[in-house]
Amino acid sequence: MATVELFDTIKVELFANDHNPPYVHLKYAGFKCLLTIQTAQVYAGKMPSKPLRRAQDYVVAHRDGLTALSNLTPSLPTNRGNLYWMWYC
Repeated sequence: MATVELFDTIKVELFANDHNPPYVHLKYAGFKCLLTIQTAQVYAGKMPSKPLRRAQDYVVAHRDGLTALSNLTPSLPTNRGNLYWMWYC
């Protein structure tokens, strides 16, 4: 698992060896949600509408970087820790 971003108490994570379609894990105030990277739509889980919209905006704005990370993630160890990827933005 790699924490990609933390903003407005929304945690965005990518997991190693996750199944398709590529998606990010979101955590916010006890809620968990999966958003597909390509469409920024909810794949599974629930989240209140305001933080969900903020997370969707984030995914849309950083789609290329998240896609690149999701392609790299299977080759990374699962205990890698935080990934700093601002060079993708």
